[in-house]
Amino acid sequence: MATSLTYTGFSTTSPSNTLYDIEIAKADLMNHFMTRKGERVMAPTFGSIIWDFLFDPLTPELLALIQDDAITIIRSDPRFDVQTVNITEVEQGLLLTVDVYYYPMESVDTLSITFDKNAQEAR
Repeated sequence: MATSLTYTGFSTTSPSNTLYDIEIAKADLMNHFMTRKGERVMAPTFGSIIWDFLFDPLTPELLALIQDDAITIIRSDPRFDVQTVNITEVEQGLLLTVDVYYYPMESVDTLSITFDKNAQEAR
């Protein structure tokens, strides 16, 4: 696995304020997931529907809908492909765990994304 500085970006959450390669790509995915669908001006299809279902019963139909949304978001970024998607109920929300294949470095990484009341208030 080669290390490069192909992608560079600014981050307000990183101590150095700069992220590279897979870290900036993961930050881009997190931005997509943390945005409620329809919330972004001039981009009504950007974002995730998961925020709309936080307190709904986790039926098989809802699990399929959330999984499809996660796959669509990940595959919208040409740097990634989806390996696995797992959805778990947590207190006051959902935990989405996805294994993603990162094409530029030919590696697999795991993202754990919590959708809950605390994350919603922080947005």
